[in-house]
Formats: sequence, structure tokens, C-alpha cells
Amino acid sequence: MLSVRALARPVISPAPGARSQHALLLDGLLASASDAVLPFLPLYLVFLGATATEVGMLSIASGLAGLLALFPGAWLAQRTRSLKAVVLLGGGRVARIGLLALAAIPFVVDGQRAIVAILVIAGVRALVSMLGHPSWVSRSEERTSELQSLAYLVC
Repeated sequence: MLSVRALARPVISPAPGARSQHALLLDGLLASASDAVLPFLPLYLVFLGATATEVGMLSIASGLAGLLALFPGAWLAQRTRSLKAVVLLGGGRVARIGLLALAAIPFVVDGQRAIVAILVIAGVRALVSMLGHPSWVSRSEERTSELQSLAYLVC
């Protein structure tokens, strides 16, 4: 006898790795949304009373930290057992917590100390985020090539 529960089950199971692909897509969307705030960081510094030099230091610190982290990040991606752990720790956890810390700084410290704290946190955030970037690219490439191979075999 057929039950309602048996009829409600999907006949075709989702493709292997579909859940991971959806999680990867969601993570990419959230990362893009959180990074959409970063262009307003110089304006945030000006509002807190930063000078033009300090605003320039923000751009230099973030850009230089990101550039310098790519080489150790590539080394780490080649030698780690779990690319997923590096991605989740770097770009996932630390970078997003750093974004929350940037928003909370004016409530904790004020004046020049707030500006210095923002510069330091923005630099560390860029460094750690870009440290995990090569692992993210490698992990994405692995998953994409597996799914493309599967799609090729099915067609």
C-alpha cells in the first residue's frame, strides 16, 4: 500500500555534491555582500576624524597585506590536508568576525585609538582573508572539475 510519505519522497536524488555546491554558492554570495561594505571604510575613517594620510594608509595596509598573504597562502594550500579548514578559518571566520569588529570599534574606543584599531583590523582581515584564498580556489577547482566530469559522463 502506498502512503503519502512515500509519494512525497523525490524520485530522483540530487546530484552528488549538489549540497556542497549550494553551500559554496551561498558562501560566495555572503562574502560578496560583506565585501560590499569595504568601499565605505575610508568614509567611515573620515567620519571618525582621520586625516588623508590615515585614509591612504588604510588602502596601503589592506592592499599590501592581501598581496603578501597570497604566497604563504599558496604554500599552505599545497601542504595542508584540509583545504576546507583553511578556507573556513581564514576567509570564513576571521574575515567576517573582523568585519563585525570594524563596526563595533566606535562603541569600544574613540578618537585616534579608534582610527588605529580600524587600520590594524582591516590589515589583519585582508591578510587572513587572502591567506585562505588560494585554498578556496583549489577547493573550488576540485569540486567543479568533479562535477564537470560527472556531467560529461551522464551526457
